[in-house]
Amino acid sequence: QETGVHGDIDVEGDRDERAFRVWMNQLQIPDVNINNLFEDLKDGLALLKILDLIEPGCVDWKKAEIKPTNKFKQIQNANLAVEVGKRLKFSLVGIGGMDIVDGNKKLILSFVMQMQRRHTFNLLGGLNEEQLLQWAQQKAPLYQVSSFKDVNLRNSKFFFEVIKSIEEDAVNSDFIQHEDTPQAYEANAKYMLTCAKKLGAFVFCVWEDIAEVRSRMVVQLLAALAQVEKQMC
Repeated sequence: QETGVHGDIDVEGDRDERAFRVWMNQLQIPDVNINNLFEDLKDGLALLKILDLIEPGCVDWKKAEIKPTNKFKQIQNANLAVEVGKRLKFSLVGIGGMDIVDGNKKLILSFVMQMQRRHTFNLLGGLNEEQLLQWAQQKAPLYQVSSFKDVNLRNSKFFFEVIKSIEEDAVNSDFIQHEDTPQAYEANAKYMLTCAKKLGAFVFCVWEDIAEVRSRMVVQLLAALAQVEKQMC
């Protein structure tokens, strides 16, 4: 399991909660406004709406409770969301509707992470992770990386090259630090994320995710950059 700079899984969980909340709100689904991931998903309705956006038609709305005013109706929606997730081949072993209604943080994060990943790759036309890495490698041939967990990603130089390959003027090389220190990793990651956002990439990771090389956030960042290039074509 990936661990944070502080060695505290709760810190990672808090960052994930924020990241997925930002992603969900960016989808701009009517009546879906997530202020607290675990509280606002409890009634299952927002989950169903997001799933239906990711894979249109995947939710049988005849089985859903549009006004889940009591726990029984909330569990019904949450169970339906889990059922849909399983049909979409998500790994949901041990997850039931009650876990969502009860606000089980670990299981909810696992579910939402798979939703976000599916949405990301759907936007890229069904590209898979291996193909995404190949795309990024072609964009940054000066830096060889073996995987999304490659420790060499922590200095952000690979990402700078990918960004420059999309838009040369998006990066000012004078701002890139070359020291092999935590301070340089932080500064580079912060500047790199600024460059990515200015390019138009929808990025919801934070600099620590890059400096720690949290693979799922690295995937999201590269996928967002690939989507920018796709939109430019």
